[in-house]
Amino acid sequence: MTLKHRRKFTREFKLQILAEITAGKSIAQAAREHQLHPTLIGRWQKHHRLYADRAFSGNGRTYTD
Repeated sequence: MTLKHRRKFTREFKLQILAEITAGKSIAQAAREHQLHPTLIGRWQKHHRLYADRAFSGNGRTYTD
Protein backbone atom coordinates (compact mmCIF):
# COMPACT_ATOMS: atom_id res chain seq x y z
CA MET A 1 0.00 0.00 0.00
CA THR A 2 1.42 3.37 -0.99
CA LEU A 3 0.85 6.59 0.86
CA LYS A 4 -0.50 9.54 -1.07
CA HIS A 5 1.13 12.88 -0.44
CA ARG A 6 -0.94 16.02 -0.24
CA ARG A 7 -0.16 18.33 -3.13
CA LYS A 8 1.05 21.85 -2.34
CA PHE A 9 0.31 24.67 -4.74
CA THR A 10 2.38 27.80 -5.02
CA ARG A 11 0.93 31.29 -4.90
CA GLU A 12 1.86 31.76 -8.56
CA PHE A 13 -0.02 28.61 -9.58
CA LYS A 14 -3.16 29.68 -7.71
CA LEU A 15 -3.05 33.14 -9.27
CA GLN A 16 -2.53 31.60 -12.72
CA ILE A 17 -5.66 29.46 -12.30
CA LEU A 18 -7.67 32.48 -11.10
CA ALA A 19 -6.40 34.52 -14.07
CA GLU A 20 -7.56 31.80 -16.48
CA ILE A 21 -11.03 31.90 -14.94
CA THR A 22 -11.12 35.71 -15.06
CA ALA A 23 -10.19 35.51 -18.75
CA GLY A 24 -13.32 33.45 -19.42
CA LYS A 25 -12.47 29.82 -18.76
CA SER A 26 -15.07 27.98 -16.70
CA ILE A 27 -14.18 26.63 -13.26
CA ALA A 28 -15.06 23.12 -14.41
CA GLN A 29 -12.77 23.36 -17.43
CA ALA A 30 -9.86 24.73 -15.37
CA ALA A 31 -10.40 22.00 -12.77
CA ARG A 32 -10.27 19.27 -15.42
CA GLU A 33 -7.19 20.68 -17.13
CA HIS A 34 -5.21 21.03 -13.90
CA GLN A 35 -6.67 17.98 -12.12
CA LEU A 36 -8.19 20.02 -9.29
CA HIS A 37 -11.54 19.83 -7.56
CA PRO A 38 -13.85 22.72 -8.55
CA THR A 39 -14.58 23.43 -4.88
CA LEU A 40 -10.89 24.08 -4.28
CA ILE A 41 -10.82 26.68 -7.03
CA GLY A 42 -13.93 28.30 -5.54
CA ARG A 43 -12.20 28.45 -2.17
CA TRP A 44 -9.18 30.12 -3.80
CA GLN A 45 -11.48 32.68 -5.43
CA LYS A 46 -13.12 33.45 -2.09
CA HIS A 47 -9.81 33.94 -0.29
CA HIS A 48 -8.46 36.09 -3.10
CA ARG A 49 -11.60 38.23 -3.06
CA LEU A 50 -11.43 38.65 0.74
CA TYR A 51 -7.69 39.22 1.20
CA ALA A 52 -6.50 40.44 -2.24
CA ASP A 53 -2.70 40.81 -2.25
CA ARG A 54 -2.27 39.12 1.13
CA ALA A 55 -3.96 35.91 -0.05
CA PHE A 56 -1.83 32.78 -0.49
CA SER A 57 1.18 34.15 1.35
CA GLY A 58 3.61 31.78 3.01
CA ASN A 59 3.98 28.11 2.11
CA GLY A 60 0.80 28.10 0.04
CA ARG A 61 -1.39 28.71 3.04
CA THR A 62 -4.24 31.18 2.88
CA TYR A 63 -4.12 34.47 4.75
CA THR A 64 -6.43 34.88 7.73
CA ASP A 65 -6.90 37.87 10.02
